[in-house]
Amino acid sequence: MKQKLFNSKNYAAKCGTCQFSRITEDGAVLCDKKGAVAFDDSCRKYQYDPLRRKPEQQMIHTDFSPEDFQL
Repeated sequence: MKQKLFNSKNYAAKCGTCQFSRITEDGAVLCDKKGAVAFDDSCRKYQYDPLRRKPEQQMIHTDFSPEDFQL
């Protein structure tokens, strides 16, 4: 199950999430294979690293009424 989750094709190949890349403080991506590249680029050596992915923030609903909190 874990292998299927990490190797799924649901994520677009981006150098920012590759195991061979490093992101610098100013936002540039340094690839061990290609050198300095853009965050959205990819190459044939791309291998997904799930620890580099930043999940999207979820919406926090604030339109609650007092009736929502009563038993």
